[in-house]
Amino acid sequence: EASTNFYVQKKPVLYFYKVENTTEDNTVTVSGKLLNNGKAIKGATITLNVNGKDVTVTPNNDGYFKYSFKAVAGENVVTASYAGTTEYAEANATTSVYALMKTTLYAYKIENANTQDSIKVSGKLLNKGKAVVGETVTINVNGKTYTATTNKDGYFQVSIKLAVVGENNLTVSYAGSDVY
Repeated sequence: EASTNFYVQKKPVLYFYKVENTTEDNTVTVSGKLLNNGKAIKGATITLNVNGKDVTVTPNNDGYFKYSFKAVAGENVVTASYAGTTEYAEANATTSVYALMKTTLYAYKIENANTQDSIKVSGKLLNKGKAVVGETVTINVNGKTYTATTNKDGYFQVSIKLAVVGENNLTVSYAGSDVY
C-alpha cells in the first residue's frame, strides 16, 4: 500500500486589454484583469515587467489593474505574472505596444519670386535633433504635388517653376513610416 498528498489549485485567468500603438515618449496605460471563475482574487498582487523593469500592482475588487509608463521607441513589452498561492495556480500574460519615433519637419522660408522663376523648397526632417534619412517628404504648391527624399543630414529640396501671380499656397508634409 502507498499513499501521497497533492494539491488541487484553482486556475486563475490573467489578461490584458488591447493597447493601441503610440509615439515615443507618450504615456501608455496598460490594463487588465486577474480573475477566477469571473471573480477577483482577494489580496492578489501582480508583478509587471515593463521593458525590463519590475513593478507591483494590486488589482481592485473587480480584479482590474492598470499601470502607466513612458513609451520608448520600438517595441514596449509588458509581462504580467501572478505567483499564485496554495489555493490558486500561477498565471502569466504578455502584451506589447509599438512606439513610433517622433519627427519634426522644418520648411525653410521662401523669398518672394517673379513669374517663371524657379523657387527652392527645402527643409529638414529630424528625430530629436538627428537626421531622418531616406524618407519621402511631400510638397504641395497650389494643388500640385511634388516629392523629395531626405539625405544623410535629413535635408530635402525640390525646385519648382512658378506660374501663379499673387499669393501661392505651399504645404510640406511627412506621412510617417513603419519606424517614424
